[in-house]
Amino acid sequence: MLYNTVQHRWPRIVLAVVGSFIYAVGINYFITPAGLYTGGFLGVGQIIRTLLVTNLGLDFGGVDIAGLIYFALNIPVYLLAFRSISGHFGLKSLLCTVCNTVFLSVLVPPSEPILYDVLAASILGGVIAGVGIGLMLYDGGSSGGTDILGVFLMKKFPGISVGRAN
Repeated sequence: MLYNTVQHRWPRIVLAVVGSFIYAVGINYFITPAGLYTGGFLGVGQIIRTLLVTNLGLDFGGVDIAGLIYFALNIPVYLLAFRSISGHFGLKSLLCTVCNTVFLSVLVPPSEPILYDVLAASILGGVIAGVGIGLMLYDGGSSGGTDILGVFLMKKFPGISVGRAN
């Protein structure tokens, strides 16, 4: 049913933006406040952000800099996506990552966790972020980083799935 609804370009773009928003909510409202880090390129961005804030004492105001670091780390991967996978996939992935960057930067994690139980926060945040990533992949794009590398490996080696590559 969802497939029939999103056959046209604009509903699919809206679906990608909504997926990016849902992903950012899962990460910034559940995972980050629990003191956890994600995997992949965003996790590296979160670690760099933590080092900049705690060790160097930098203050970025009301912006979560992890989203911007995440975008910078994705630039070389987009070159791979455009050259080796397809321009359409590269553009969709770029749209999703720009939306992810904006939402991850604007939706600042709360100072107090919504859920104090780390396990519950990680499960709920993972489910919410997974739904967001699923919508982005369903749209024909990706959330960037290791997802693009997974699609690249799937194309290069047909027996490997995106999940297995990641």
